[in-house]
Amino acid sequence: MRFGNSLNGLVAGVAAAAALAVSVPASADDVADFYKGKTITYVVSAGPGGMYGLYGRTLIDHLAKHIPGQPKMVIQYMPGSGGYKAANYLYNVAPQDGTVIAMLLKDLPVAQLLEPKGVKFNMADMNWIGNVTDVPNVITMFHTAPATTLDGVKEKEVAMGTTGMQDPEMATNLILLNKFIGTKFKIIPGYRGVNDIDKALEAGELHGRGGSLQSWTARKADWIGDGKVSFLVQVGLEKTPELPASVPLLTELGTTDEEKEILRFMSVGTRIGRSLFTLQNVPKDRVAALRKAFDDTMKDPEFLADVEKRKIAVNPMSGEKLQKLIEDLVATPKPMVEKIQAALEG
Repeated sequence: MRFGNSLNGLVAGVAAAAALAVSVPASADDVADFYKGKTITYVVSAGPGGMYGLYGRTLIDHLAKHIPGQPKMVIQYMPGSGGYKAANYLYNVAPQDGTVIAMLLKDLPVAQLLEPKGVKFNMADMNWIGNVTDVPNVITMFHTAPATTLDGVKEKEVAMGTTGMQDPEMATNLILLNKFIGTKFKIIPGYRGVNDIDKALEAGELHGRGGSLQSWTARKADWIGDGKVSFLVQVGLEKTPELPASVPLLTELGTTDEEKEILRFMSVGTRIGRSLFTLQNVPKDRVAALRKAFDDTMKDPEFLADVEKRKIAVNPMSGEKLQKLIEDLVATPKPMVEKIQAALEG
């Protein structure tokens, strides 16, 4: 009888242990076992010649060693359609196991609200890993343009390059300025990235572009030093000390409270900056490991030395804070979205 009771107790104990094993989250060892020997694909929704490519190449040199299992990392460039091409692929086709991470155009959460045609993704569903830095934008003219001042662009038409008409930093903001203050920006879509646009500037095919301030200071400092570019407008929630105070904020150019509200909304993307995410169905333990790896990379002396050498900015935001920022942005009330869409009509 005692043997029978002991056997019953043993069986019960094994069953309880099994149930506990099912209920306990996977350990760090499980994450390391998953990533060991694997390759993580790092998707960039731009070409290799711009700042997204530069941040990508800098990050993969350091991020992998902080991920449990130390997987290899490779970059896949996927430019086109203002970032929609890459976002649709990631949301619907790419593996959902944590072997794909991405840095897409920072204004995609805004673009998906304003230009829903062609959107087969929801950026709020993604698992956000962290933001390397916020990124002030600028609207910039090349020295050979027929007009190189804001007042001049109200008098003469200038050709501006963009990857797609739904790209806020390269197209939407220009459309709003045309409507609100009477500028004459002619927007030319279809370029693969800033590298191609800058070549078109040199060739006289284009006169200017929108984009991050860093895309000039880190890539084309010689153009700035030689006076080949003029900064017309800065885009952000506050002015950057890197530009003269005389360069107006986009938000200052609205002539009514409603216009200023719209332009402020269009400036929020600068806080998203150079942000990383993994996909919507990745297991939580792997998301947590990727977030920790990102945080550790941001403090890694070798990474910071590489950043200094490449002259790129680092002002990190945690994945948890970034997740809330994106979710709140995508949850913008419909009346506000409709107000901006109405301003963009035509």
